[in-house]
Amino acid sequence: MKNIIKKIICSLCLGMIMTGCSGVTDYRIILNNDYYIAKTSANNAKIFKNIQNEYGSFYKYLLTFTKNKILKETNKTTNDLSDSISKDLIKRGMKFVGSTIIYSYLQATGFIYSHEKECFMSKE
Repeated sequence: MKNIIKKIICSLCLGMIMTGCSGVTDYRIILNNDYYIAKTSANNAKIFKNIQNEYGSFYKYLLTFTKNKILKETNKTTNDLSDSISKDLIKRGMKFVGSTIIYSYLQATGFIYSHEKECFMSKE
């Protein structure tokens, strides 16, 4: 069962790696990256679970940074909020959680509202 799960994770990640490494001819590097990504994903999941146990939910963890406020801003890819959450997650041992990734996550989950007035999704 463990090998099947590993193969599924690796095949999902391989597509992402192949698009970024289309010129690579030594595919052992890609397979090693797949293993690293699968291993890192499992590690991140454990840390995520630890955060849920510590705070009751990941949402409550994020509220400790946002003070239950929604930020309204446009034309940014990072900010102080995403920087501080990223630093904390990295300190806890997570990988692939840079400030830009966290900023996008905060947008997707509604902590950052980035629609300009002209946007059809704007609520203003």
